[in-house]
Amino acid sequence: MKKDSKLHVLPPEPQPSWSNTLEEHPFIQWASENGKMLLYGLLALFLFLIFFYRLIGGGSSANQADFVNAERDYLTFASSKEEPASQTSSLESLNKILSAHPELHPKYDGLIAETLLVRGKAKDAQSYAMAAINRTEDENQPFYTQYAQNTLTIANERYEEALKAATTMKQEMEQKGLELQSNPEKIPFGTLLYALNLLRIGMLQQQLNLKTEELATWQEWKTIVNKSREGSTPLYLDGQLFLTLDRLLAEGNASFSTYIQTREKLLKKV
Repeated sequence: MKKDSKLHVLPPEPQPSWSNTLEEHPFIQWASENGKMLLYGLLALFLFLIFFYRLIGGGSSANQADFVNAERDYLTFASSKEEPASQTSSLESLNKILSAHPELHPKYDGLIAETLLVRGKAKDAQSYAMAAINRTEDENQPFYTQYAQNTLTIANERYEEALKAATTMKQEMEQKGLELQSNPEKIPFGTLLYALNLLRIGMLQQQLNLKTEELATWQEWKTIVNKSREGSTPLYLDGQLFLTLDRLLAEGNASFSTYIQTREKLLKKV
């Protein structure tokens, strides 16, 4: 997560309090001011994670040259350092390879959709995302399908509809998790999906300026993290994944839990 920070030369003054230093952290300032961008980043992160395992599968029947060219084209298309014209040309080249080798679609559809969504090109991402979503339906993963479909709802800026869907999904996962916690292998969702959906709810509430609801969501997140450290999360959740996700979202010395603490402080002032 790139950011600009300005260096100011100031006269000596008393050491700032921990809370003030926290609010002035560049990541905290960026995240608080760019909730929508962070929301897109989280939904893109999910698309990457849910289809990541496909990177090591598929394409076994493609000849070696096409496989190498497809990988090269995707990396050029996805690189933020490339010129837009080069990105477009690489995607066109990749699409030609995908047409010749349909078995490569599971590897690249979700990744292409993720990249386009991050760039704000929801309409262009639609066909790739739906192809990936349809495969999750075929694999009987209803919660993952719901999450992916709701990703498109967010990309089309239907935030109220997306928040309702995410909240309903959270309630359904909790109900199903409690029903099946004695048989965890039958639980039809993973801890990472639950955690990302909870983060999505908080980000949507921030986007919609629902301060009371957002505060409650972050407090719920903190409760789960604390229980994770204590080893007392519900049996259908792996608390260590919450801690891992917090570390993955860290920027320098500012963890996502730090961001949540700052959001709580700001919300309580209202």
